[in-house]
Amino acid sequence: MKSAWRWIAVVLVVIVLIDVQLYNLAAEARREVIAQAESLLRRSSNTVLVRAEQLIDIYDRTLSGVGEAVALRDGFRGEEAELARLLTRRHQITAGLQWILVARENGDRAASTHDLPPSRRNFTDRWYFRVHLDSRENPLYVGPRLVGVATGVPFIPVSRRVEDEDKRFLGVAAAGIDPVSLTHLLVDQRLPAGYTLRLFLQSGDLLACLSESVDCYERDWSKTALFRSLLAAAPEGNFRSGEFLGDEPGAGAFASSARFPIVAVATVDERTVLAPWRHSGAEYVAIAVSSNLALWLIAVFAFSQTRRRREAMRALADANARLEERVATRTEELCVSEARARLFMNTATDAVIVFDDAGLIVEFNEAAERMFGYGAAEAGTMTLDALLPNYRALAGRGPADGDAAAPELTGRTKDGHEFFVEITVGRTADAVGLHVGIVRDISGRRAIERELHRLATRDALTGTLNRGAWTSRAKQLTTIARRYRRPLTLMVLDADRFKAINDTYGHPAGDAVLRAFAQVLERGVRAADVIGRLGGEEFGIVLPETDLPAACELGKRLLDSIRECRVQDGLVCLSFTVSIGATCFDPDRDDDLMTVYRRADRALYEAKQRGRDRIVCQRPEDA
Repeated sequence: MKSAWRWIAVVLVVIVLIDVQLYNLAAEARREVIAQAESLLRRSSNTVLVRAEQLIDIYDRTLSGVGEAVALRDGFRGEEAELARLLTRRHQITAGLQWILVARENGDRAASTHDLPPSRRNFTDRWYFRVHLDSRENPLYVGPRLVGVATGVPFIPVSRRVEDEDKRFLGVAAAGIDPVSLTHLLVDQRLPAGYTLRLFLQSGDLLACLSESVDCYERDWSKTALFRSLLAAAPEGNFRSGEFLGDEPGAGAFASSARFPIVAVATVDERTVLAPWRHSGAEYVAIAVSSNLALWLIAVFAFSQTRRRREAMRALADANARLEERVATRTEELCVSEARARLFMNTATDAVIVFDDAGLIVEFNEAAERMFGYGAAEAGTMTLDALLPNYRALAGRGPADGDAAAPELTGRTKDGHEFFVEITVGRTADAVGLHVGIVRDISGRRAIERELHRLATRDALTGTLNRGAWTSRAKQLTTIARRYRRPLTLMVLDADRFKAINDTYGHPAGDAVLRAFAQVLERGVRAADVIGRLGGEEFGIVLPETDLPAACELGKRLLDSIRECRVQDGLVCLSFTVSIGATCFDPDRDDDLMTVYRRADRALYEAKQRGRDRIVCQRPEDA
């Protein structure tokens, strides 16, 4: 009877251990599902925020350009028709805007695009005008979603203060963003069903929602905990959507912009996240029930067999036989365990290197053989320094100092090739003094980082510097020219009648013309000259160590090259011309790069007025 109770106790303990392990596996699976959902929410909110910043930055540059044009015209003293044409052109090249307007300092409309109803003549009652009346700073204002009184169409207002060089208030340049363009940013994320994306102002006003519902825009989001406390504590992070947004219980993530007053929020309810886990939970229950039943059956069978054996076989020969059987089983288990460890080593995608306190390599898996070019037997005679020359120096301690991680090191292959790696080192729990190093080749990641830098500074269509990178480089060259009193010339080039090419042959043909335009410029200038696309069909060239006569000669050669350039668009062969404005930098007269740029832009405008397809060179003293 005592033996039977012992068997029952052992079986119960085993069943409890198995059930606890199954419960831990189920709990770990639940945590992993939630972690994956939170990671997806973080990526989605950050992606939406970056794309929204890029879109609003385009509108900011559009309004800045309008403001600069008004300032160059000495306020509103020019013809309103000319200003209206400028706004129409900016509207045509800036996607996502419903209208653009310029209001005078008293709020009266100076000019606008045709999309704005003519009934409204004064905008002093609009907050996007009033916010700039007393502020002498010039940030971009992004307002809450409004509905046009005359049209009934919703829009999101953005505006900028317009002032002259003396900081005198001239008026306001404003535009209405089509909310559909922001909604497209959310739809493009292609999140699974049940996920929600929203774009807010930091005040809590909703700009766009993934699903256009009435509840989305009628709720007062500013009173939720997200905007009352969490947003002030951190610019981004995860949260429980039921606690901070008042939604159903679930997970959420937010990201707040440092440049513009916008916040991207992604949420998902708990039922959607845990649906796959609940489906697999039934499998865990089935496994638990079947394993418990099997253990009981095995226990009953083993107990009866043991009892019969004790009663029938007590001879020493049988005992020795059972002992030999146990030894064989243990030996097989050790072989299987070793085979499993070797299988893990050889199937790992990262290089796994086991070495001792002296740095001598003990184990070397197949991924390490492929990475470094040494066989396992050959590597067994080497030390870790032969593969990672600067490991000790960068880690700041020897391999025997315990766990260490050197984020980025240089690896060296058998043929002497060096590449960037990342290594994580861990010490074994026993006292044998072995270390396990996991080495990963990060050369691809380095290449991606270089590509991201190129994308951040290069124009995607033409491959030249974008406006920001070109301006930064031009300011550096201007500073050098001022410091050492060296000649420097700036050119502004604009394709003639480019809108007609787009309207007649389509935007793909216009893109091909711009690429050909950029290629002619690249071939025609020196390596030290800086070319950049300033916007639309306008390019800029900074010519260091070049005076104005030499620049004019270069401009003529570029005009000849462009006249000879042909762009094939299907069956049509296109040609085009450009106009060039050029001026030189005068350290005694010019305060900064913008002064030189405006003079070159006036020269470009004069070239257009003279009939296009020509260069106009303007000296500083003639301006």
